[in-house]
Amino acid sequence: MNFQKIPLDLVKPSPMNPRKTFDEEAIKELADNIEKQGLIQPITVRTNPHDKGFEIVCGERRYRAFCLLKDREDKINIAQTAAHRKKYCHFQAIPAMIRELNDEDAFEAMVTENLHREEVEPMEEAFAFSQLIKNGKTAEEVALKFGKSIRFVQDRCKLNSLIPELMLAVKEDKMSIAAAMIICKLDEEGQKKYHSQYSNNYQGFTKSNAQGFVDSLFMNLNKSLWYQSDNQADEDFAGGCGTKCSLCPLNTANHGCLFYEMKSEDTGRCTDRAKFRAKTIAYMMHFVESQSERLVKKGEPLEYGKTVIAIKVEDYESEASKAFKGQVIDLIT
Repeated sequence: MNFQKIPLDLVKPSPMNPRKTFDEEAIKELADNIEKQGLIQPITVRTNPHDKGFEIVCGERRYRAFCLLKDREDKINIAQTAAHRKKYCHFQAIPAMIRELNDEDAFEAMVTENLHREEVEPMEEAFAFSQLIKNGKTAEEVALKFGKSIRFVQDRCKLNSLIPELMLAVKEDKMSIAAAMIICKLDEEGQKKYHSQYSNNYQGFTKSNAQGFVDSLFMNLNKSLWYQSDNQADEDFAGGCGTKCSLCPLNTANHGCLFYEMKSEDTGRCTDRAKFRAKTIAYMMHFVESQSERLVKKGEPLEYGKTVIAIKVEDYESEASKAFKGQVIDLIT
């Protein structure tokens, strides 16, 4: 490791740097400060493994500010040359600390510098955390290193599952982190549907409309027929899909970490609409069968205290509805 001034033309930003967004106004302010006070902290570089010169490990903002100063100086030097005067060379080379680092160590150094700054962009943080974990760190180690909770690290990593359109919305502050944390649990199709439905909403992508959208997709088990039944044993009803809700992996209540934003005091929500519908139809048939002794069958005389079921199948009804009514007709005839 050594310090030296390196010609700015030999220094390049690293493609591995998880930080992709830079405030241009802030860079200009930094350039003005460097021009007045000098570069207080040198940048850190390593020998470029893919090209000649050096690759930035830490200090890309300082490098960008130095580039602005060099551009200003180059313009002044054109006039200096025309007037046969000595050219300035204050910003042609940048003070740097050279370190020998492999890709893994360099990336971790980049991430560390970026994540220790204020107001880290959430999607960049999500990418950085996930890359560290991909490189062998545990969520606990990452959390300890950056002074975050394990839940925070896990949540940020989940943001990587957002579709590109919603990632951009988060970056542009058009989607709140609270909304993103709810929607990132959905599959690609669900996320695209949410984006299409609310992309032109004047409020943008909010926690409220994200929660409402998810609620419309995931069926609340507390409101299901088998949980509202007076018979508590019906809560273990497994017809239609073959699984009790209390044991089903599709029930959000059984995924406390993944779906904790949606979990409340209730028994969870079903995340498979087709299976929820199948169980609903199966339970309705189960209920009708349990009342069969009180039903008047076709061709039987009416009796006091018995019930008549009249079924009418409309052309516009769904196939599932027609199938259910067909089963009831078979039962009572």
